Amino acid sequence: MRQFGLAGTGGGSDLGQANNPLPVDAYARMVRGLLDAGVSKEDLRRLIADSPADLLGI
Repeated sequence: MRQFGLAGTGGGSDLGQANNPLPVDAYARMVRGLLDAGVSKEDLRRLIADSPADLLGI
């Protein structure tokens, strides 16, 4: 994120298969991990909400 910026960047996973955590649980862990790593709430919102919405045109 620091190297390439948040524009055009989103988060995703291949979770949801058998023996993997539920996507909602894993996503919550990812968000917590990013916050714990020092990512600001503003940057996190850009990553998980604003950039994907821009890419989808919504």
